[in-house]
Amino acid sequence: MKHIDIWHDIVARNSSLSLIFEDDAVFVPNFREKFDRTIYTAIHTGILKIGGLVHCMNNQTRLSANSNEWFEQDPMISIGSCMQMHDGAFAKNRKDAPPILSTHKKSATRCMHAYLLTACSAQALILQSAAKKTRFLEPDLFTNVQVAASPTLQSFWLDPPIVYQGNQIHDFDGIPSFKQKTY
Repeated sequence: MKHIDIWHDIVARNSSLSLIFEDDAVFVPNFREKFDRTIYTAIHTGILKIGGLVHCMNNQTRLSANSNEWFEQDPMISIGSCMQMHDGAFAKNRKDAPPILSTHKKSATRCMHAYLLTACSAQALILQSAAKKTRFLEPDLFTNVQVAASPTLQSFWLDPPIVYQGNQIHDFDGIPSFKQKTY
């Protein structure tokens, strides 16, 4: 319920962009720089349209269930991970793999530990929640169902993630963003 309360708050404030994270989030080194680059890239590629509710998609425009739409959508960007899931195009075995943003309509979340919403995407989540009644599910699964059914929502994943679930981290060196450099 806390996630849904936050979505309502984002809409009430007409927030251009909001970062939501859970209480045991662990941020990678140089988080701020990586976060800033993510936002810059999302704006310049057309994923994010900053400006509040005036940029919302109308429900007449429909994304298909298999859509990889980048431009005509209300975005949700997952910057966190708790399940060691990556997009298939991300070269997770390369130490110098460039970061990527990828679309995920059917499996919107790999974790609700850290994600970005605009006022439009928060509003779309609320509207979809009212339109598609779903039995009680944990936030990850609930949001997957809502995004997949939504006519306007599109989920994006950032790889590598820049936030991890604290109780899932046993070996920081096993996470590429935490690896220590040796010279």
